[in-house]
Amino acid sequence: GKCITASMQQLRCGIPCCYMLILFFMFDSKHQQQKLTVKRHHEWLRDNVYKNMNKRFEKLEKLVKDALDPLDKKLSIVQTRVDAFEHIGQKLSEKLDPIGQNMSAVQTRLDALDSIDQKLPAVHTMLGALDPIDMKLL
Repeated sequence: GKCITASMQQLRCGIPCCYMLILFFMFDSKHQQQKLTVKRHHEWLRDNVYKNMNKRFEKLEKLVKDALDPLDKKLSIVQTRVDAFEHIGQKLSEKLDPIGQNMSAVQTRLDALDSIDQKLPAVHTMLGALDPIDMKLL
C-alpha cells in the first residue's frame, strides 16, 4: 500500500517503488497473458481435438452398431427357433406322458404274463399226470 502512495520512495534494497510497480505490472500482465494463452489452448483443444474425438467416437459407435444390427437380427431368428423347439418339446412331452403311463400298465401286464409263463411247466406236468387218468376214463 505504501509503495503505491509514495511511488518515489525507495525500498530497503534501494530500488525506487515506481520501478517495482512497473515490474509488478509487467509480471502481472505476463501472468494474465499466460492465463489467456492457457484459456485459448483449452478452447482450441475443445474446438478441435475434442470435437474430432467426438466425431471419431460417433463414427466408431455407428460402425459397431452397423456391425451388431445383423447379428441382433440373426440372434432374434435363432431365439425364435429355440422358442419353437421348446414349444415342440413341450407338445411332445404332453403326448408322450400318456404313452409312458400306458407303458407302465403294459409292463405290469407283461410281468403278470411272465409269472404265468413260469407256472406253465408245472401246469403241463399236472396235465401230463392227468393224461393217463383221461385215457382210463375213455
